[in-house]
Amino acid sequence: MKKRIQRVRVTAKDIREGVPGDAERCPVACALRRAGFDDAAVGATQYVTRRWGFQFYYITPEAVRVFLTRFDNQQPVTPLSFSMMVVRPPRNYKRRGLPRIDVVPYR
Repeated sequence: MKKRIQRVRVTAKDIREGVPGDAERCPVACALRRAGFDDAAVGATQYVTRRWGFQFYYITPEAVRVFLTRFDNQQPVTPLSFSMMVVRPPRNYKRRGLPRIDVVPYR
């Protein structure tokens, strides 16, 4: 599997359009979709993305956890960015349903 580091930026527009308490419409999920993921759902401990017909699970970074807690409690937040390891499955990988791939977080 090919791996690369991707930077995700949560913008002021993402914050304005985000919905508190909604894992699929929070600012971080909006930023992940804008970064090229087909879909995203973000929680306090992990976030899930879909790309290339695969489902990826990531551990939520501490800065993103703090951001989400403040956003969900309707406290002021500022734009942020974080890095994540993006894994591209090999082309010959046989798909059965929607495979799950756990990704070690980038630190």
